[in-house]
Amino acid sequence: MRARASVVLAEEHESARLAFCALFPRFPIEAFSTGQVDAVDNVRGIVYHVVTVNFSYACWIARVLGRLDFEVEKQEKAAFQARVRSFTSAGEFEEGSRIAAARYYAALAEIAFDDLDRDFKTNWGPMLSIEAMLEHA
Repeated sequence: MRARASVVLAEEHESARLAFCALFPRFPIEAFSTGQVDAVDNVRGIVYHVVTVNFSYACWIARVLGRLDFEVEKQEKAAFQARVRSFTSAGEFEEGSRIAAARYYAALAEIAFDDLDRDFKTNWGPMLSIEAMLEHA
């Protein structure tokens, strides 16, 4: 049952990702090239945040399961964030979203049934199970 719940969460996540990207044409073209990516008070900043945290969840899952070294994780996340930080169009952000989602679903595919309810330290401190992290995502 727990494995099926994770699949359903992943499917829901993909539906939400596609719906999010479907909103992009509603915004002026310049909304993706103006505004600070470090703030969530503008379109570019919100889209940057959503795209990069998806990648971050994938890295966290891989790291806590022992498949990704912490230093490598930091380097990969920094490189991805720098790449997304340079995006200035809806198409680029959508491509970044697809890349992050592919990484996320690859991490999900490697989760063993017994690992779903094990608690791991989050990047912000508390302990959460992978299942709870998927719900959070």
